[in-house]
Amino acid sequence: VVTFLLGELTEYMFLYTADAWTGTLVKDAARNEGILEWVPKEQVEQLQRQRREFEAITENMSEGFLIVDSHTNLLSYNSSAKRMLGVENLPEHETVLAINRSSGFRGVLEKALAGRHSQTIFQYKERQYQFLANPVRQHGQIVGAVILLMDVTERMEQEAMRREFTANVSHELKTPLTSISGYAEIIEAG
Repeated sequence: VVTFLLGELTEYMFLYTADAWTGTLVKDAARNEGILEWVPKEQVEQLQRQRREFEAITENMSEGFLIVDSHTNLLSYNSSAKRMLGVENLPEHETVLAINRSSGFRGVLEKALAGRHSQTIFQYKERQYQFLANPVRQHGQIVGAVILLMDVTERMEQEAMRREFTANVSHELKTPLTSISGYAEIIEAG
């Protein structure tokens, strides 16, 4: 019998025979009923395929993401999140606040776990990141949060250049307009 934990809610125990996996016993830890249920091999294979698809999608995202439970324990993440947070390894099933203790990060996380969407801009080294956090609801209760991390450095730099350009153009236009307006007043006066 081989046992491992998949996610936070369900424990899978595989029964192995000499020739093949015969199926799975599932304990419903979410309801804490301790009831074992037989799950056919096909269903287990479908769950494993869905997990591989999820990993393929998330590992190819340029955005980072973190999934935490209602106690701020890290359940899942992708490699972009590790890169953006500047860490080699993220400790799964430990508080995500150990990675980043900034008040901005803590604030978006607390708001999401209180049931509200929240966002903030966070600077790490020379880059700027936008954190977007949303609550995860299950059966009407908040069971965690999803945090999306996006590198917005280029966007912020472009916005600063746009503001500077607008200010310069405005200044450059005011000078000749003032002269033209003065000449117009002189001509009108006669």
